[in-house]
Amino acid sequence: MTEKINENMREIRDRNLFERIADQYCKKDRYDSSIIARRQRLLQTFNALPQKKFNKLLEVGCACGYAPIYLKGRYDRYVGIDYSENLIAYAKKKNNLPNTDFIATNVKDYLSINFFDVIFMIGVLHHIDDLEKNLPHMINSLKPGGWFVANEPQSSNKIIQLLRKVRSRTDSKYSPEQIIFSKSDLNKLYDKVGLQNIKIVPQGIFSTPFSEVIIKPDSISKPLSKLFVSLDTVFERAFEKHLEYVSWNLIAVGQKPI
Repeated sequence: MTEKINENMREIRDRNLFERIADQYCKKDRYDSSIIARRQRLLQTFNALPQKKFNKLLEVGCACGYAPIYLKGRYDRYVGIDYSENLIAYAKKKNNLPNTDFIATNVKDYLSINFFDVIFMIGVLHHIDDLEKNLPHMINSLKPGGWFVANEPQSSNKIIQLLRKVRSRTDSKYSPEQIIFSKSDLNKLYDKVGLQNIKIVPQGIFSTPFSEVIIKPDSISKPLSKLFVSLDTVFERAFEKHLEYVSWNLIAVGQKPI
């Protein structure tokens, strides 16, 4: 019982944090250097899927709602949910494109059975408590044969983990309660909840810091971000099998049984 209470309290603290920093958080998608890197992370995540375009997408933890812009041409309908009402209010005001819908709700309370072709989340899985219970609830909203994909910080690179610890102690806008997955952790989780055709690939070598932190001045950071995104694209394509221990993130893909 104590563990469950702690998990719920962690979730409440996370939600309160994002309510408080919503305006600052949304600035990440208003600086060119950050936009370049954040779009790259999202596109690389979708490139791990077996096709380019889908009918219906659900993003869990959609935050400020920029994914529909970055994924333009890859979907017919997009739904984004987030438990932060302030983030959803921003998304509705700034990014409410045709065929998009933003909903302020906890994913635990959201269910649309056999509806989506893809459910995706970027850096969100580690904010959800009791994954072995709540992940199947999410998967229920996938069509049979649909795909669940998450981009998550990973634990293999110890230098990166040290940098994350330093940031958690110095940046009030960064949650100190980060859960970091290994490739094995994600494999076991996906297998346990019944996902098939599991694939886990590294993502983000040079460009990830630009997606997480606004680096000024933009006149300098923008060309650097473009350069590092190009390098990531080459490295991730050419050396995928050798990047597990140096990448910032892992992309984990699994398919709902048909």
